[in-house]
Amino acid sequence: NKFFKQIILRQNHDIESKLTWEILQYLGHLDRDFINISIINKLFPDRNDITNKVIKKLKNLSIISVIVNSKQNAGIKIHQHIQEEIKELSSQYSNNAINKDTLQYNLLSVLNSMLPSVNHTHNKDWTIYSDLLPHVLKNLELETSIVTTEMELLRAHVFYKLGKYYFSAAKVDFKKALLFADKALKAYSKIYNNEKTKEIANALENIGLIYIYGFYSKFDEGLSLLKQSLKIKRSLYDIMNPEISQLLREIGIVYLIDGYIDESLKYAIKVLEM
Repeated sequence: NKFFKQIILRQNHDIESKLTWEILQYLGHLDRDFINISIINKLFPDRNDITNKVIKKLKNLSIISVIVNSKQNAGIKIHQHIQEEIKELSSQYSNNAINKDTLQYNLLSVLNSMLPSVNHTHNKDWTIYSDLLPHVLKNLELETSIVTTEMELLRAHVFYKLGKYYFSAAKVDFKKALLFADKALKAYSKIYNNEKTKEIANALENIGLIYIYGFYSKFDEGLSLLKQSLKIKRSLYDIMNPEISQLLREIGIVYLIDGYIDESLKYAIKVLEM
């Protein structure tokens, strides 16, 4: 594409050409069917005025389509062959392209910042996932040439959120929930060298709940993980912290479900005493 080569060669002399090439590189690594424009705005927070101009130009050149989805969110659709051409040119003109690892980190960082940590209370947070999930999953599949602690921590945060999402979703998928929750725990344990941190405590709690409600054969193991999480949280937080009372409440409910009324009552009293 002659236009692509022109903007690559002109980007050092023209701010708009530079931004156009950068946007195209990000578009090349997102799911092509619907790219919420808010993702592009988050990638370039201080240049939204030029960004809108670039998007309009790309649309007029038929490089992208600007569409509106069923939730009335504006987005971009880009053809697969355009994405492939962008990647080929990024490789061909590597000195004029965003470093692949930097691009992936920036994308995942923005997606993570937009991705809420959901629970069973269905609200507007749930609608966000339908727009972002295809992009998140696509970027998690990409390999990085240099694995940094920052990237590993970012991926761990995303794994954790996906574990909660699949466990809490309207169509619960316990296998996917456990897959991502387990990845989160392993990543956090490696990063923090198994030290007692809130991230590890939350990951243990997440897996524990998935075991209890999704895999009855792992009920006892799940309860054990909740207690491990509680032990870590007690070492990190003040006794009155709501994280502790919430976990005590969860353990009490688990005992009630399993028919241990006395144990359930004991944990209920602990919550009331807080």
